[in-house]
Amino acid sequence: MHGLAVRAGPGRVDRHDGDLRHQQKGDETVVLFTHAGWAEPVEFLHHCSTRWAYFLMSLKHALEGGEATPWPRDEKISSWDK
Repeated sequence: MHGLAVRAGPGRVDRHDGDLRHQQKGDETVVLFTHAGWAEPVEFLHHCSTRWAYFLMSLKHALEGGEATPWPRDEKISSWDK
């Protein structure tokens, strides 16, 4: 999967892109995530990147037989998580 695009966000966040790719490294699958295209490095960039990391870790837990914690049961990390 690749080519994620966000068209709107809070404050001065207008548009940014994400890219998900995977590759085999021995007996494991590596997921490469790029979060780019921000007009400027606003505070929300860090929040959004952390949320993506949380989502990917939750997905990993589920795929390995554990419990996923999707929204709205996810861990809230800031006041933007409502």
